[in-house]
Amino acid sequence: MKTTLQFVICLCCALCLLSSQKLSSQIYYIQDFTSANHKWTTSDFSVTDVAVCNTGYSFRSVYKNTPNSSAPVMTYSPNLGTSNGERITLTYSYKILLFDNVLPNVPAVGNNWGSLTILYGATPNGPWNVADNVTYVNHIPSNECVLRKAAFNAANGSAVYLKIIAGEGTDYNNSYMVYIDDLILNQDSLTITSEITDSSVKVFPNPFSDYVRVDYLGIINNLSIFNNQGQAVNVENIGSDYSRLDLTSLSRGKYTMQITGDNNEITTINIEKRDVN
Repeated sequence: MKTTLQFVICLCCALCLLSSQKLSSQIYYIQDFTSANHKWTTSDFSVTDVAVCNTGYSFRSVYKNTPNSSAPVMTYSPNLGTSNGERITLTYSYKILLFDNVLPNVPAVGNNWGSLTILYGATPNGPWNVADNVTYVNHIPSNECVLRKAAFNAANGSAVYLKIIAGEGTDYNNSYMVYIDDLILNQDSLTITSEITDSSVKVFPNPFSDYVRVDYLGIINNLSIFNNQGQAVNVENIGSDYSRLDLTSLSRGKYTMQITGDNNEITTINIEKRDVN
């Protein structure tokens, strides 16, 4: 009887601990678009078997930049799982080609084709945060698909959706084709902790009012900031002194900081600017 009672008490304690930590599922999602049952929205994107990446099919869209109008192509994922609060690694293959209705093979070059942005959110309607952003600065022109890797944190217990946007460039003469393939979301195994941390990147204070410090174990090759619509923000006097990063020119609100390290791994950190007390 005593042994049974001890077992029940231990079981209750374990359940209470799990409940107090609000533990959730671990996300593991793979999509190569070889099946018609991929459940991504298809108003702008569709599955193709022409000029594909590593498998027999890819997810593709055609866009043409328009002056004085912002009309990028986009697609939304289904629910990809529930976050356990740990870091989520995103990998995918992509390429941007000049339009050709037979066999596209000429890669987009220069700084006017636009951008490719992947955002994540807790609902199909956002709000959205930037997981990865490809611009002319970090784009690798190629007629073969290029592998990208990024990392981000979603709140413990929240659902995870992705949104992909391409376009918004200044080349109004050409049309472009964007390819996405071999998309994988892999979340770290669960560790019981009440705080999300990334040992390689730290940004503080957060929230901030003027300056932040970025601690990174290696060399920062690029640092970008995006608003909650996934648009890059031009920060005046940002400089390269990451121990005292001047963000006084930002308006109050929430942003995403994207840091590319010397190993080409991309980490995103959500930051918030508040008024000075």
